[in-house]
Amino acid sequence: MNSELQWKDEYSLGHDVIDSEHKNLFEIANKIFAVKNPFTDSVKIKELIHELYKYMKYHFDHEEELMAEISFERIDDHRHKHGEIITEMNKILQESKDFNILELKLTYMMQKWVLAHILEQDLMLKKAIDYTASDKPASVPEPAGGP
Repeated sequence: MNSELQWKDEYSLGHDVIDSEHKNLFEIANKIFAVKNPFTDSVKIKELIHELYKYMKYHFDHEEELMAEISFERIDDHRHKHGEIITEMNKILQESKDFNILELKLTYMMQKWVLAHILEQDLMLKKAIDYTASDKPASVPEPAGGP
């Protein structure tokens, strides 16, 4: 496997815990992509994919707790987007028997769903966090679409 996801400062929400969790998602995915021989390391790949799945669910739960704490008005939509990502991850894991196809699908999922989610949905959350920190209501503009 040879794909790699690079963390960029523009992905940061300015919330240390959430940013750290996002970086951890990238690191776990990159561990999967760094496996040199998926056939001899199939047990390792399965463990890493399970780790990514579990950590993704943990992160989403944590992010949703934060949204509830700040009364984020788009919490239901955000939860729905999280559910779509988990559903897509389940689908990939159940349908991908070939490791090369699995790599392609995981790369696509991490870029399309997770990265796009951070750049659009989570950046709306950043605005709400910033507003809440400045004692303004946790209101943000409507999303432009995407995961």
